[in-house]
This record gives sequence, C-alpha cells and structure tokens, in this order.
Amino acid sequence: MRKGSVAIVPLFIAIMMILWFMMTMGQENDQLHKINNIENLQRTQERLLYSAIKKKYELQKANPDKSESWVDSKVNEYIQQIMKRNNIDD
Repeated sequence: MRKGSVAIVPLFIAIMMILWFMMTMGQENDQLHKINNIENLQRTQERLLYSAIKKKYELQKANPDKSESWVDSKVNEYIQQIMKRNNIDD
C-alpha cells in the first residue's frame, strides 16, 4: 500500500505544475491580446490621421475660396463617416 501512495505523490505534483503553468500562461496570453489591441488601435489612428490630412489638402486645393473653418468641418464630417463605417467608437 505504501509503494502505491508514494507513486501518486509525484503524479499529483506533476498535475499541479501543469495546471499552474496553464493558469500563468493564460494570464500572459490575455496581456498579449491587450498589447495587440492597443497596437492595432494606434495603427488605425495613424491611418485615419493620414487620410484626414490628405482630405484637408484636397479640399483646400479644390476650394481655395472657402474658409479654414469650412474645410475643418468637412474634414470632421469625413472622419466621422470613416469611424461610423468601420465601427470605431469616439
């Protein structure tokens, strides 16, 4: 009986180590997902900023007689349209 119980202890320790490893790796995986989401958001913001600047330049070039506030309002509308189309929250 004693030899059987001695064999169970290392098996139990191995199972506990595997469970501990899975739990800690799960937390690291969540952290990596958070970092990935932040990086994706940053890239999306950069692309949106680039397209807004491009749109502003095109509007200024096409409408040189319009005021700066008019151009800014059109660019803001353009940004809102892109955000709405791509389901980006404010």
